[in-house]
Amino acid sequence: MSCFFFSCSEENDTNNLGGKNSIIQLTNWQYYSSTDSAASAYRRIDLNNILTSKSWVKLSSEKGLSNKSRIVWIHTILPAWRGNDPALYIGQVNYALRVFLNNKEVDKLGSFRSSKFLGWDQNLIDLPYLKKGDSITLCILSKDDPFSFKGKVLLGSSDEIIINIFMRNVEALFFAVIYFAAGIILYIIYFGFHREKLLIGIAVFLIAEAIFIISNSLFLQMIVKAPAIFYNLDYISFISASTGGLFAIEQIVHRHSNIIRVLWKTHFAVLILSIVLIQLTKITFLDILPFFLILLIISILITLVIMYLGTRAGNFESKILMIGMSTFFFFAILEISFYSAGIGNNALGYSPIVLQYGVLAFMISLIWIVIYNYLKTYNENEVVRQKEFEAVKRENDIRHTFTTKILEYEEVERNRIALELHDSVGQKLLLIKNQVLSGINQPQTDNNADTLSEVGNLADETIQEVRNITYNLRPQYLDQLGLTAAVESMIEKIAESSGINICLNIDKNIDNMFPKNDEINFFRIIQESLNNIVRHSGADEVFINIKKEDNLVLLKIRDNGKGFQASGVYGGTGITGMHERAKILNAGFNITSNETGTIIKLEYPIKIESKNE
Repeated sequence: MSCFFFSCSEENDTNNLGGKNSIIQLTNWQYYSSTDSAASAYRRIDLNNILTSKSWVKLSSEKGLSNKSRIVWIHTILPAWRGNDPALYIGQVNYALRVFLNNKEVDKLGSFRSSKFLGWDQNLIDLPYLKKGDSITLCILSKDDPFSFKGKVLLGSSDEIIINIFMRNVEALFFAVIYFAAGIILYIIYFGFHREKLLIGIAVFLIAEAIFIISNSLFLQMIVKAPAIFYNLDYISFISASTGGLFAIEQIVHRHSNIIRVLWKTHFAVLILSIVLIQLTKITFLDILPFFLILLIISILITLVIMYLGTRAGNFESKILMIGMSTFFFFAILEISFYSAGIGNNALGYSPIVLQYGVLAFMISLIWIVIYNYLKTYNENEVVRQKEFEAVKRENDIRHTFTTKILEYEEVERNRIALELHDSVGQKLLLIKNQVLSGINQPQTDNNADTLSEVGNLADETIQEVRNITYNLRPQYLDQLGLTAAVESMIEKIAESSGINICLNIDKNIDNMFPKNDEINFFRIIQESLNNIVRHSGADEVFINIKKEDNLVLLKIRDNGKGFQASGVYGGTGITGMHERAKILNAGFNITSNETGTIIKLEYPIKIESKNE
């Protein structure tokens, strides 16, 4: 069936399309069809014979007419027109076309158009000066069978026609610029600041939508004579938009996300496959479109169901996305309804009415989610930073308190040592001195031997006192015999003095695994642990296990005392000092305590190779 979408009124339409009554849609058409379908007949036209033919038929219905012929002449008489630079606008030309003004050919539009580029060529044909009563004849050779003519023919000023077409597309182009700019900004944010995959999906969707709008712009199609480019951009952007949108949704909807992941990968595969098929075969995007639309509708329905499940689960992101996508789906259906009903379609072609607002709603929902996630992450990071700040502040306060108490402890220790030296060692040395002087001043008698024996005993006691003071300052066994011997000696003395049964299990090959500075800290942790057990726990049994395991020296001290509240914040210098020494050792340290006893664990990372291995 040949379909002619011309008005069939008796007079040419002089509606004010351009604001200056200078654009007229040509109507009152007559047609003549030839039984000769050869292309040669199209090239050797005898226009005089055709115009004088009695076979011209007036179009009496806007429903068009059926004609199996592939060569058709369309003819009308021009009405009165005033203006400069007259031109004919013929839209959506997908056939070979010759244009005649009176009996003179004024333009020839190529040969056959490929069926791939159906409706992607807008033509503006400049005319010489014309007057009322001149005739316009179009000779059309269509590759398609049956033949169809979907374009509109306008007469007017070329500038006015271009301006009117631009004005009808300015809103869509404005949205295209906004979408494209937003997509580029999201790319910059992704690569420069925040590598979140959601941004890539939104950017692909927005840029693809912008390209889709541009490729369907009648204004750009008219000024850029590249139908193949517009055609390819159209189908690539159409599939890319759905692929990018589903990819963005997949990043948001965590529950059942595998389903949407499969969907967007399927759409991406369809995109690649369609490009290959269209370029290498005679298959067109119009052939693929029905299958893709079915896939797209299924994907949208599945996605809406998944998002609905997400909203029932209380997912805020799914609620926002559900609103945005439902709005987009609603406006898409509305746009299809308008297009089918012919709303928004006039002589300058069809212009989208509400679809871009659906895209805008979907875009806003996606960007809203990005902002929401950013603010949520920012707030969470702020909470973490605040906790870290408070932890550092608390650590600094503990260290300050510990340092203060260490200084106080040093003063107390100095006073203790001074008193011991004065009251014990000093007094004994004074007695020794007096005994020696007394022996010198007295004549030699049998009592001198007793005096000397008493002096020797005092000297022995003094030496032992000095050794005890020295041992408390730095155990000589640690330097002379090694860590194992020093620990065994300390435990023996504590067990003897306290009456606690202390069981020690220590590997003999750990002596050379500690640098000298680490040895004393490791020793002091054991010493302080035992001192705390003796003073506070009331335990009668202690088990100490020191062994090498992999690259660690493991220390475990367990008692059967009454335990204490191990909250992690310690007021005394004992446990706090153990923690500080563990940090100096770069060792893991942990204390667990309850009513059945206390367990102290330390994991020291070995820093030097054992010489015994």
